[in-house]
Amino acid sequence: MALAICAAVVAVRISQDVEPLIAAQNGISWTLLAVTAFVFTPIWRLLWLLPWFQRKAPPLDGVWTGVVSSNRSIQEAMKDAAKQAGAPAIDVDSFSVDFPALTQVEVTATIRTSFVGITLELESAGYRYQTSSLKVVEMKPATDGPGASLHYIFEGRVLNPRPGDVSCFDGAASLTIRKDEQGVLRMEGPTWTNRAWTRGLNTAGLIRMTRSRPDFWGALTFGLVRR
Repeated sequence: MALAICAAVVAVRISQDVEPLIAAQNGISWTLLAVTAFVFTPIWRLLWLLPWFQRKAPPLDGVWTGVVSSNRSIQEAMKDAAKQAGAPAIDVDSFSVDFPALTQVEVTATIRTSFVGITLELESAGYRYQTSSLKVVEMKPATDGPGASLHYIFEGRVLNPRPGDVSCFDGAASLTIRKDEQGVLRMEGPTWTNRAWTRGLNTAGLIRMTRSRPDFWGALTFGLVRR
């Protein structure tokens, strides 16, 4: 695209009887200006108006709500069984054991994208016991089979840790992005942390989120339009 712009400017300038060297300088200048405007302003977001681009890499901007299903409840049950004298043991290798239901934690996430990166702020709903922010993120475009996917490493912060908990930990998630029959974007996939790992309490689970409030036009219109 950049080469096409440069070549077009050079051709126009030469047709105006400008010397080739000056025409080349003009072409480079206008190309750099166009690339800078495309990358460092919201203009690039107009690519998402193309259906094929949306299918390959859906726009994620907006507010997402969902649930994290964590194995924390199983850990707590194992701890309780170990503490209680005479309590029945929990055999994690047995397929006949009825484990406790996974802990369900409601979460809210705000996602913003730029040409060079993605930011995601996630917090537990209600009492805001925990918040998370991205350290590393990669979005893989959709292929012929599966949809696009979002992979990230995050830092979790516990605002007021309970006894035995930690104030800071790292985690990761690998989420598949899809659009349902109503056109609503959804993400789901496994997540895991190193939370309190020295005590064997690092957690894992499944995260499911739905975009409840899109914000595609916010950045493009400098906040004048939000939807």
